[in-house]
Amino acid sequence: MATKEQLVHLVTEWMDSDNSIKNMQKALKDVRDRKRMLTEKLVHVMKDNEIECFDINDGKLVYSKSKTKQAVSKKVLLDALNKYFCDKPETANEIVDHILDSRTEKITETIKRK
Repeated sequence: MATKEQLVHLVTEWMDSDNSIKNMQKALKDVRDRKRMLTEKLVHVMKDNEIECFDINDGKLVYSKSKTKQAVSKKVLLDALNKYFCDKPETANEIVDHILDSRTEKITETIKRK
């Protein structure tokens, strides 16, 4: 077991690290928000003017469009299975329950500051 002084030192270092991370995360959030706003403006300009690519010093800025699917939540899964098994809603519920109960659980140990 660590001595009292070592424990106090560990806690102090942990708190300092936590404070540094919080400050950096706030700064990073501000930069990301600014970039998101600038991206929206650039997309609008490039789309309106049919510009696919800008050549810049470090490479290129390329306009692209992609499709993504919605995450599979319990509600989405239940709605889809209810449509498929429209005459057997209890079957849809059983399948959803089985799928959700079959997921593996992961346990993570951590220390949080409140």
